[in-house]
Amino acid sequence: MQGKVIDALRERIEKGGKLHIAGDGSFDSRGYSGKWCRYFFLDAENNNEVLHYVIKHQSDTGSSGTMEAAALEQGLRELSLMIGGIEGIASLVTDRHPGVTKMMRSKFPGIDHFFDPWHLFRNITLTLLTITKPNYMIPVRFWIRVIINRCYDAVITAQGNGESASEKFRAILLCMTGQHTFDKDPSFKHLKSCSHSAPTVNWIFIPGGIGGRIYNRLVSEVFTDKNIEDIKSVSWRLQTSTCESINALAWRYASKDLYFTRPGHEMRTQLTMIHWNYLKHTIADGSRPVVGKKSYNNPTSKRVVWRNVRKSMTHPWREDIKRLTYQVRARMVETPDTTERKRKAALAQKRREIDRLTRPLVPSAADPNLEEEWSSDEEGEDDALVPPPLTPTQRLDGLIEESTRALEVVDVEE
Repeated sequence: MQGKVIDALRERIEKGGKLHIAGDGSFDSRGYSGKWCRYFFLDAENNNEVLHYVIKHQSDTGSSGTMEAAALEQGLRELSLMIGGIEGIASLVTDRHPGVTKMMRSKFPGIDHFFDPWHLFRNITLTLLTITKPNYMIPVRFWIRVIINRCYDAVITAQGNGESASEKFRAILLCMTGQHTFDKDPSFKHLKSCSHSAPTVNWIFIPGGIGGRIYNRLVSEVFTDKNIEDIKSVSWRLQTSTCESINALAWRYASKDLYFTRPGHEMRTQLTMIHWNYLKHTIADGSRPVVGKKSYNNPTSKRVVWRNVRKSMTHPWREDIKRLTYQVRARMVETPDTTERKRKAALAQKRREIDRLTRPLVPSAADPNLEEEWSSDEEGEDDALVPPPLTPTQRLDGLIEESTRALEVVDVEE
């Protein structure tokens, strides 16, 4: 199935088409202690099919924070080999990971790198909800939804013009203070005034104006230099929402509450790809039409959102995999679990044999060989053993022998 996807993609590129990719990574555990990183590459323009995936371990990069950028780099190089060259990839949309941004700028300058709008504007929304809790920030609460709507409008109406999007983003803050014309500001080259109609009398503008307490708080938290610069690279027609969806599907096959080895992650990731692409194919051929709508509460916007509900599917590909698995199992002499147990047992036996041959033998204090009697024949041997004490008879015999040797020496001298 995946081979057909790549073949169709290669054929499209040979006809002059370009590939626009959406990519995102996920980790096997929550927080900043992930051991495994799974990175998916999706076709952002053609049915959102999964094109490729990469799995990285922490030992491959040395830290959890660098796994996502390393997985993206490896995946782009592998995908370029599949489609016939890096020239076939026109653009890539990801989140605002600083390591990814630096890597794309230095190693893939020919690929246009865009940021996902949802990630940036969600961070702005959460920041606004946090900073408007104090009483003096109450006037900004009425602007939160307007700010987010105008952020999306700035990106969409700019149609890829980053400078225009940045100016429209900065104009939001000035509009909140009651300033709606910018023709006297030399930093505004594309936007000279707000595009909305005249404000109503009851509209609430932030008190204090430019330089006030509320204004300075918004500048330091929301309308920062980084956000003003990053909005220039926000994609106006592509997003990574499908990547978030496939990551949620992958968690169903490989839960973050369990640990899997590399083969386990590889197998479950491949099942995720088959599952996802089959869903997209059934939508494209019309076999899963929309049969209704379902509501759910969006925790970010605090609003009720409606989604389409499609006809349920039977997943016949699972039966195909089961049948192929039984065929492979019938040809096997033993189960993979038995093979793995034997391999681990042989490895443990080898380690014990190496320890036996290389580890020095230290006798125990209860070793009976340490209680052997001392012999006079071993006087010349320096074995660091203390001789046992002599009996009175042995001491008397020793004195007689010493006296006899002394008399013999005197007779010889005379």
